[in-house]
Amino acid sequence: VADHGWALDLKVRGVFARWAELVGAEVASHTTPETFAEGRLVVRTDSTAWRWRSTSAAWAWPCVNE
Repeated sequence: VADHGWALDLKVRGVFARWAELVGAEVASHTTPETFAEGRLVVRTDSTAWRWRSTSAAWAWPCVNE
């Protein structure tokens, strides 16, 4: 995996697959991870209130960065 440079991709896919477990049921019911590129996780929200809440929180980044 490391030899092929897939480690980060596998971590990102793990975050996407375990989204509800990582961010909690309430957050997951209002958000969906869309993409991860250049160190930025793009998350879709179902309302502007959840958009604000997700941009002011740092709950997703450590999941990929570890």
